[in-house]
Amino acid sequence: MKLDKRTVDALKPAEKDRVEWDDELPGFGLRIYASGRKVFVIQYRNSYGRSRRMKIGLYGRMTPKKARSRAKVYLGRVEEGRDPCEQRQEKRRSRTVRDLAARFMAEHAPKRAKSTQRNYEIAWRPILEAFGAKAVAEVRWDDFEDLHGLLGDTPYTANRVLAVGSKAWELAARWGWWPRTMPNPARAHDRYPEYPRGVALDRQQLAAVGKALEQEAKGSISAAAFVATLLSGCRPIEMYRAA
Repeated sequence: MKLDKRTVDALKPAEKDRVEWDDELPGFGLRIYASGRKVFVIQYRNSYGRSRRMKIGLYGRMTPKKARSRAKVYLGRVEEGRDPCEQRQEKRRSRTVRDLAARFMAEHAPKRAKSTQRNYEIAWRPILEAFGAKAVAEVRWDDFEDLHGLLGDTPYTANRVLAVGSKAWELAARWGWWPRTMPNPARAHDRYPEYPRGVALDRQQLAAVGKALEQEAKGSISAAAFVATLLSGCRPIEMYRAA
């Protein structure tokens, strides 16, 4: 069969995983999982005669036409004596945690609020200090466990480090920098209990604060600024910029 959209859609899952091969491009196939998941693959023998199979992309995210085009590129490299699986692994090993942080902040962080972006920057600092030069694929669960323990005096920061690390390595797997079969190294850690961060004041309490400000700091610029931030919800730096 030719693996086009019509035939791929028609292929149904069975009790066991199987691979259907394309008749027009030898080595190009579609792996159909019992769960219904369909993944384009190539299979070839490298220069040492070893049989290798490599995933190209998930059907749904990648069209059959694009998968076929990519398969031709990879299989062409095999004809030149190269090993696409090995090349992919080498590329994955060369990406450092510092590279991951840079891409995280460039692509993921801008989708979040400014305050969240600042929290990301704070959380990345201890990660980069601990193992920024390390390859992403070499970071292990113990690395995050040790770092989390060192930050025990600042439980909030320690827990944010795990949260940011978890998201970063999730994205690394999506970007091909971390093996999808490997557990996320920043997950399944025991978090520190965090102290309550306060409660909102009710009307009576707000009135008492306002009265105290009026009595203690009448005419003071700092008191006026405090009232402005209290009533607007703005941070001091935001009030300063607005002024």
